[in-house]
Amino acid sequence: MTERSNPLVVVRPNWRHTGRPVVLTDTEFGTAGQGGRLHPRSAVGSVVSAFFAPGMHQHVFVLDRRGGLLLRLRGDRYSPEKMNAFVDALGVPVTDFPDVVTRPQAGHVPVVRGLQTDYPGFVTPTEFDQTHPGLLSERDFTPYGESRVLTGSFTIMAVVLVILLVLVVVALIFFGPPATSRF
Repeated sequence: MTERSNPLVVVRPNWRHTGRPVVLTDTEFGTAGQGGRLHPRSAVGSVVSAFFAPGMHQHVFVLDRRGGLLLRLRGDRYSPEKMNAFVDALGVPVTDFPDVVTRPQAGHVPVVRGLQTDYPGFVTPTEFDQTHPGLLSERDFTPYGESRVLTGSFTIMAVVLVILLVLVVVALIFFGPPATSRF
């Protein structure tokens, strides 16, 4: 941000996240703070909104004219009201995915009419990646990956603990209890 540009909108993460705030000024937008990245507003080509598979939140992608990612707002980090305020102030029509429907008016959460019969209104990361390749990270394709890692770690620790316990019992059987000394 330059000295002259005052923020029009500042989107702070929800209380449980420590991410960087997103700022929007007259001339630029992006993440604020050390290591943040600002882009000129003139670089914005489109904004895409998607609701991923149930259990996940709305995501807003700000894209350049070639479809490259400039900024991503995750619904688990920012409230829908904050994301809508940012997008409305940005002044670019929002394309809801999977239907290509431009938001008719400002100030409401986009309604996505999905193609899936099980969960209408939601889209899978794989479906989204087919039309917008490269915008999602590997973590988006395995939303429960972190819990699997934790479960695997606890399982390994439990197995190691059982092995140590068996070794102690075997040692006690073969070598007997430790000798006690009498004074």
